[in-house]
Amino acid sequence: MHLVPLYFPLQAEPLPDITWLKDDEPVDPWINIINVEGASTLSIPSSKRSDSGVYTITAKNSSGSACFDVEVRVTGEHIQNQLHNRVRNRPELP
Repeated sequence: MHLVPLYFPLQAEPLPDITWLKDDEPVDPWINIINVEGASTLSIPSSKRSDSGVYTITAKNSSGSACFDVEVRVTGEHIQNQLHNRVRNRPELP
């Protein structure tokens, strides 16, 4: 079991609303999400194989929204992350 931290620095004005999803569903309530000005972190305290999936962070404000996908694979002793950027609702966040 490993801690899986996903950290995303953010720059947007006005400050965006942040949401996290796993496989297009709300993340489990035991997953820690910390949003502070300029960053958002999702932490899976004791990861297991069932935590594998695509985690999506969405930042949305009056200027638009931006989404980033991270594919997390928990395979025994190893954790693999792949980042994929998706931008929706142009214009992009300033």
